[in-house]
Amino acid sequence: MRKKMTALVMSLAMMATLFAGCGDKKEETTTTEATTTEASTEATTTETATVAEATASDSDSGEYLTGNEGIYEGEHFIVGMSVGYTNFEEYDATTGEPVGLDIDILNYMANDLGFTYEISDMKLPQVVAGLQAEQLDFSISGMYETEERTKVIDMSESYLTAKSAMLIRAEDADKIKSTADLNGKTVCCDVGEAYYESVLPTIEGANVVEFDDNASCIMAVLGGQADARIIDGGGAKNICEEYDGQLTYFMLDDSMIPGIDGNHYSMGFVKGSPMKAVFDAEIEKMKKNGELKKIIDQWLGEGMYDFD
Repeated sequence: MRKKMTALVMSLAMMATLFAGCGDKKEETTTTEATTTEASTEATTTETATVAEATASDSDSGEYLTGNEGIYEGEHFIVGMSVGYTNFEEYDATTGEPVGLDIDILNYMANDLGFTYEISDMKLPQVVAGLQAEQLDFSISGMYETEERTKVIDMSESYLTAKSAMLIRAEDADKIKSTADLNGKTVCCDVGEAYYESVLPTIEGANVVEFDDNASCIMAVLGGQADARIIDGGGAKNICEEYDGQLTYFMLDDSMIPGIDGNHYSMGFVKGSPMKAVFDAEIEKMKKNGELKKIIDQWLGEGMYDFD
């Protein structure tokens, strides 16, 4: 009997120990989780503070950290672009590859954010349509932000505001000195250009003709099929150097182009795309670290643009 009692007592003691052990384990797990969460929160807060301090410090020293480096590692994007706009994106006559300031900006971003890309060459209206249909990931194509475009796609912070110029034949330099002198004359532009949408309709009496690309517009002015072409100042300068003695240009002030509040060149995105915020930060980074100025100076020259 005593043996049975002893066995019973021992059995109860073991059960009590077992349940007590389970209770201790549960309590320990809860404590560990709480401690881990607390430590994680503290680490995150500390890390955020550290990054913020580093960003401020590096920004003051001429550098700028976004924390997005390598964020798109392994991603491959389809980029909409209308190749054929002087200085921005055009095919190199020797290599056949696209070159220009938009290409250099795109390559810097690809290297910094870690993605690869392929260009889908199309006219600007198709670029916008491609973004609407989500057939493109984003665009960079010398494209201005306009009210009509922002209704259907998202556009990034502008990476430059180009100064506009009027490209004319050298023999007409005394006849055309402002947009007011275009009454009764023909002005040409690329298909889908923002000038066509918002500036040219405001030029009283001007006949507006669209051509396939910038090269066609230049030939039209040279050949007399058009009297003038509005283009960015850097592009006009380069074109006139190429056609020395045949073409000339003059810069336009805001009063001459009332239909547009500056030529704010921006990247395009699918409506609601989270990519916009990443590329906005990248544009800001490139402004702060001097890379954007270096690229644009190379292609447009100093004094032909503004940063917002």
